[in-house]
Amino acid sequence: MNDHQEDYQNAMRLIMESNIKKTLEIAEVKTAIIDSVLGIQKGKHPKTYNILSLGCSVVATGMAARGHKVTAIYCPTGQRDYFNKVYDESKMFRDALSKIEDAKSNLFVKIEENVEGWTLQDEIDAGNTYDIVLGLDQTMTWFNTEDEQREFIKQVGQVTKGTFITSLVDYKNQTSQSRMADLPLTININGKQNLFINHRSWNPSDRQCYENHWLHIEEDKLIGTSTTKRRTMFFKQLAKFSGDAGGTGFKIHKNLFYKPLINKTFEHVISIDYE
Repeated sequence: MNDHQEDYQNAMRLIMESNIKKTLEIAEVKTAIIDSVLGIQKGKHPKTYNILSLGCSVVATGMAARGHKVTAIYCPTGQRDYFNKVYDESKMFRDALSKIEDAKSNLFVKIEENVEGWTLQDEIDAGNTYDIVLGLDQTMTWFNTEDEQREFIKQVGQVTKGTFITSLVDYKNQTSQSRMADLPLTININGKQNLFINHRSWNPSDRQCYENHWLHIEEDKLIGTSTTKRRTMFFKQLAKFSGDAGGTGFKIHKNLFYKPLINKTFEHVISIDYE
């Protein structure tokens, strides 16, 4: 599974820590999306779920703040620290955790820090299963080949004993412009305007494969870059691969859209049930 490089993670930390109040507001909005998928009304959490997050995210921490038991894997080095720092400095989060015995100890307990890190296969080998598995931020596109995608989805099915929730861009109906680049995003960080650009170089021989280029510019200075190999995933592909892995009830939630922290492109929210 591929991921952004270190410069992207540094930018995430800067954004989250520069305005913690705003970060927590965004986290609440994104976490409420998952509540809607699960049919949980605002302010109501009658059941505690055992959740696996594929990657660190504000949603993973938001779900932990609601009292759910959350484990995260595929987290780059150091990411756990600044995610926890943001929530540690939030009175709302501290108050929520104070009511839940050992809640924080369950958050981010397995972190992939290098190529030898904990993976989905390790979860399978350990016999772990989860009520909810989160694969947001287009988790299924961070691969080089279709075979890798298919195998990963098979592994997801083996650890999910409830619902898998993911997000995807509608690649089939992309305009030519959106296929090449996302709309630029500007964020004020410590009084300076920061511009984030995301564009793609497509493989001429495999039109589902591309290199994702990300740039961070602070006013007139290039601060960071990240280039990652990725691959599209169409809705029908995900439905087919998930069905082959035992998934049922494939649903695209038409009125729910998820947006990554450093991106203006909305992603469709999809849930897949596993018996």
